Amino acid sequence: MIFELLLGTGGRRSEVAGIRIGDVDLAGNRVWIRQPVVEVEGRLVRNAVPKGGRSRAVIVGPQLAGLLKEHLDGRPSAAEDEALIMGERGEGLRWNNYLERRFRPALASASIRWAATERRRLMEEGLSRADATARATTEAAKLRRLTPHHLRHTSAALLWAAGATDIEVQIILGHADVETSRRLYSHLLVGAADNAAARVEQLRAARRSA
Repeated sequence: MIFELLLGTGGRRSEVAGIRIGDVDLAGNRVWIRQPVVEVEGRLVRNAVPKGGRSRAVIVGPQLAGLLKEHLDGRPSAAEDEALIMGERGEGLRWNNYLERRFRPALASASIRWAATERRRLMEEGLSRADATARATTEAAKLRRLTPHHLRHTSAALLWAAGATDIEVQIILGHADVETSRRLYSHLLVGAADNAAARVEQLRAARRSA
């Protein structure tokens, strides 16, 4: 679900860590980004506002909405101010721990499964075993280098590919002004949206085959 939250909201790591139970509006299919959480000297600290200076609501798609409903159904007695994503200590999400213990191992496992499926597909299309293996291995290596912030870039690319305006992208990503969005992500407009969508689908396909 963390993968889909990063992708579906375009949120920064601290913003996803700061989402609380009460920030999820299932009826409205949206998630509020209000108070990011950062780790300072081993303590989780909640900031007053997101980096852009104001809270925002992000409309979520059916896949993420379904995951959120399933997650909330599993926590029926949780208070609205409790963290949506709980860490192993029964507190909020600690990114350093999560990346080392869950995110990177999951990426490595998913990329291996995807590469095996992709090699078979390429061989069925007529490539030799050696060429299919080389191509699948190269693409799988790109998946393993994925970071949480790459998913924020991917979210921006997919928004533009879907026809969102610069201002809509600015609001969804929480930038202080539209020029920030253009400066940081304008390079995504040239052919990158299709590649971004393909990378995401590769990971989803690998996860479904697990």
